Amino acid sequence: MCRGASFGQTPGRGEETVHPSRRERAGDRAQARIGRPVPAGSHPTVNGFSIRADNTQDAARSRRFCRILFPAIVLLVMIAGVAGLNAYRQYRETLRRPWLEATSSPAGATVFLNGRWVGATPLRLDDLEAGTYALRFEKHGHEPVLCRQAIEKPGAQVAVELQPVASGRLVVDVQPKGAEVLLDGVLVGHTPLTLDNVASGPHELLVRRTNFQPYLRRLDLKAGETQTFAGVALQDLILRALQERQRLEPWRISNATELATYLFLSGQQTAAAEMTLQAIDAAVNPPVFPAEMLPDDRANEQRLRGDDQGRLNHMLARMWSWPGKDSAPYRARLEKPDGSLKLLAFRLAIHDRGSATHTAQQILTQHAKDAGTLASAVRLIVSRKEQLKEQDYGALLTLAERMAQAAYALERPLGALATAEVHLVRGRTAEAVNFLRESLAQTSPENAWEDRALCAVPLLHAAGQKDEARRICDRLARSARPEISHPATELQKQLK
Repeated sequence: MCRGASFGQTPGRGEETVHPSRRERAGDRAQARIGRPVPAGSHPTVNGFSIRADNTQDAARSRRFCRILFPAIVLLVMIAGVAGLNAYRQYRETLRRPWLEATSSPAGATVFLNGRWVGATPLRLDDLEAGTYALRFEKHGHEPVLCRQAIEKPGAQVAVELQPVASGRLVVDVQPKGAEVLLDGVLVGHTPLTLDNVASGPHELLVRRTNFQPYLRRLDLKAGETQTFAGVALQDLILRALQERQRLEPWRISNATELATYLFLSGQQTAAAEMTLQAIDAAVNPPVFPAEMLPDDRANEQRLRGDDQGRLNHMLARMWSWPGKDSAPYRARLEKPDGSLKLLAFRLAIHDRGSATHTAQQILTQHAKDAGTLASAVRLIVSRKEQLKEQDYGALLTLAERMAQAAYALERPLGALATAEVHLVRGRTAEAVNFLRESLAQTSPENAWEDRALCAVPLLHAAGQKDEARRICDRLARSARPEISHPATELQKQLK
């Protein structure tokens, strides 16, 4: 066997055939491709040719090919994607329905499409059927605009200009304040209210408030005209019911008390004070029942008066300084001379010593220059001596004496009569008689004398001057004034 035989030599007869190895065959192929030998010892070789160098050159050529081919493929894909997207968009456009854009000047006009409300300008409507539509634009204070618009793909735009309508002005000053004002069924504000740019033509005006009778008027407003609704007050239905009950049953203290409270809470403080004084009159004076009232009903009414007087006193204290309410007008009315005297009489009648003393002190302070009010307060306190306990009466009688002295300093005849009343109550009879005589001697003219003498007669009789009292009473009975002669006649009967 000849192991050194080279490739390509045909073995002779009897010679062993040597097959080339895989590496040798690769070397032959590399030599055939490259065409040049590789130096021995630099790389593994087969028959003098380097296999590694051949592989490196193939890899380099492959990388250069990939660097050129990959961007080309990406570019082709991107071009194809863009073309496909554009084609899809064009396809979608062929499927999309027309649109409509509507604008107006001024903006905010209500838009109706074929009679159906669709919104307010500026407005865009998509996905409409192609065709012709009826459009209506409306805005308060402007003339409506009607138009027909053909809509085809891709869409249409409509712009309109609204013209102001001929308008007038409405002034609504109906009481009470804060009542709702509706014009043609739409709430436009609260009283007092001024409405400008009201469209000319017929309108319906409604003013309403809870628990009040509504005020309804139909009007025809002309261009440039101003119509005023003032000097009108909505009728309070609750107040009317309370007033009717007070009119039918004036002897009931509770009726006047509830009416006064409602007036106060409604913001009518002065009217509430006037009704309070009526409630005080009903509480102080004997009740006058209807002739047809049954005896049992009269007895029940009398039993209720005590509770009603207590509620009236509680209501007075509450409204005198009600939290969150302006009680100043209410107090100012009750602090006037007649109001103060009625308050004093009421608190004396219900035996409220503390409140009565406070009211008497207020009279002495606030009406120190009014001799008539001071003298009347003295008479009220003196007249209640029998109803008050001695320990409760002392402070009041001291105030009464100070009032009498102040009245005497201001007006001697009137003050002398008041001082005589205080002396008589304190048991100082001689001083009382002297002041009574001084009062009558210094009083003129005749009418004033008769008024004062009618008050002095019972005091003279109580002081033991019965003959003098009868003589004055006989003179008064002959008076031409019925308001003097009639009481004097009754006094004559009592004195006899």
